[in-house]
Amino acid sequence: VKIKSRSNNSSSNFFLFSHLDSKGQLISIKIRIFLYYSWIISFPLSLITIIFNTFLLDKSSLFLSIIAIILLTINSSSTLIIILNTTNNKSKGAIDNASGVCCVLELLQYFSYPENRLKKISLSFVFTGAEESGTMGVRNFYKKIKDYDRSNTYIINFDSIAQKINLWDHGILNNKHPKSFNYILNNKDLMSLEKARRIYLGTYSDGLFLLNKKFKGLGNGDKSSYEYLHSTNDDVDKINPSVLKILCEFYITLLKEKDNN
Repeated sequence: VKIKSRSNNSSSNFFLFSHLDSKGQLISIKIRIFLYYSWIISFPLSLITIIFNTFLLDKSSLFLSIIAIILLTINSSSTLIIILNTTNNKSKGAIDNASGVCCVLELLQYFSYPENRLKKISLSFVFTGAEESGTMGVRNFYKKIKDYDRSNTYIINFDSIAQKINLWDHGILNNKHPKSFNYILNNKDLMSLEKARRIYLGTYSDGLFLLNKKFKGLGNGDKSSYEYLHSTNDDVDKINPSVLKILCEFYITLLKEKDNN
């Protein structure tokens, strides 16, 4: 759904994303992230230990041999558990991602009123499918926006918000947005801001896919809720509606501030 700016020529385009699908997994995100780190770290360490013990020492060390065996066991165990991880339809999907869908719908409703339309910014509200199956929805949608100018096109992705708000900035916030920064500071017990990375082990999202396609923007989530995602515990009772309201108000503040710059 697109809401055009009041002016004929928009100065920038904002895409507000949320994915519709949800799935359950045998292993939680927190454990998967731990397993990926264990898998990546243990193999080179075991290889270095074996090389050092075999070729660089005059006499092999029993202690280093035991260390190498332990590291290889950790690597093999992590590999096996990752392979055995299965998906299912047991997750209720409240946090991931009904919460994100609610935020996008609320912002769509707010900006659909003529008096709330922005002067210079056009807004597009996008609901993708198959995010849980390799971000296939956003990969298909990318074909429609791949030629957009990266200097005036911004992506905001809403994914898994429950009790707190983690904001991952990739090039949207700067010193021209004092009201937005103040809003975060005034809600610092619930909101935190950090720089987005291009690689995250064990997790992936529509927003991260578009970040790696050189789009600027913001990602939204709640790392404190990761233990519930993709499980039967991903229930509506885990979500604080006040947090969703705070997040929506933040984006109303940010978008208006952007519109006036």
